[in-house]
Amino acid sequence: MGDSTALINQLDVHLALFSYIDGYVPSSIDPSIAAALTAKEVAKHQHVARWHAHIGTLVREREECFSSAPSTAFGKQLQLQFPSNEQPAPKMTASGDSSSSAPPDLPQFILDELAKGQEVSSIELASRLSIDHQKLIGAVKSLLSHEGVISTRDITEKRVELTKEGVDFVENGSAEFRTFERVAKEGGTPQTDIMKEPYGKVGISKAITAGWIAFDKSGGSVIVVRKVDSTVDTVSDQLKALKVGDEAKVDDKARTELKKRKLISEVTIKVVVLSKGPLFTTTLEKPEAELTPEMLASGSWKTTTFKKLNFEAMGVQPDSGHLHPLMKVRSEFRQIFFQMGFSEMPTNQYVESSFWNFDALFQPQQHPARDAHDTFFISGTVGRGIDRWIVD
Repeated sequence: MGDSTALINQLDVHLALFSYIDGYVPSSIDPSIAAALTAKEVAKHQHVARWHAHIGTLVREREECFSSAPSTAFGKQLQLQFPSNEQPAPKMTASGDSSSSAPPDLPQFILDELAKGQEVSSIELASRLSIDHQKLIGAVKSLLSHEGVISTRDITEKRVELTKEGVDFVENGSAEFRTFERVAKEGGTPQTDIMKEPYGKVGISKAITAGWIAFDKSGGSVIVVRKVDSTVDTVSDQLKALKVGDEAKVDDKARTELKKRKLISEVTIKVVVLSKGPLFTTTLEKPEAELTPEMLASGSWKTTTFKKLNFEAMGVQPDSGHLHPLMKVRSEFRQIFFQMGFSEMPTNQYVESSFWNFDALFQPQQHPARDAHDTFFISGTVGRGIDRWIVD
């Protein structure tokens, strides 16, 4: 316990200067060390406790934010002292199922694919990996931060997607086909029994139009009987072809009919076509954001790639002064008087007659404000005096 306490003390000193164990970016070592420490162990260490709570939040909400293995000797020392017993969670696809098809490093996978050929579309890659298209777009944007590595161009594609009812038809058959299958081969089936099914109303209508069934009213009640011995579920076959992207098998007339029945819908998808950039490489180096004294001392800054400065970025907003609360209230009242029709007189008249100070405001002669201890009176005719038109 003594060794671990000493290392926790070292970690507390380290985290006083850095956000994470490896510096300013969370890495895979942070959650592993945090999992090996208990809240009781870190409670007495201010910086470790703050870091421990923060890593716990990141693990719960943003598992993808951690980088690869630690690069510092201090991090490796911590790993040896606090080995984690946690098993890595399985990667999840966009549908929520665990899958091993999606590579752990999407940007690297994209670079490897571009190295094989000339161009590749984001839709094609997402389909091949069975992941959400937007997730792949996120990896593309991260590659675009490395200038010249890849080139992109945007195109739009119109695609056909199956509606919820269309997916149901693919899995269980169309309404007319299920209606035909529901009708007994001998003697038929009462219409009321078929109408109880969720597909009954539409199924009967479409099956009659297709010539598969007919009504028999000879016995008093309406009986649905078969007119043919067997059928082919064309609608379901068309939907299956559209689902797998084989749109050539479905002509325009059939597609229009499927749209009318709200079994399919056309959507416009923005696709990014990826190609090699002028500085293409399959090995990415993270550019350094800061020039450190160690780089200057060792001379490594000469061969180090630095992140470009964005001189057009907005700077930090400087702290500025603000109005005193009394001045704010004064401004509000000033606007109220303006809205009531008052006008503002010259404010550079520091000595004013009692007429404008009191009489024009209809203050009584015995008002306390007229007393000598509340108003400074001077003798003589200093000031504007009373306008002649008022005297007249």
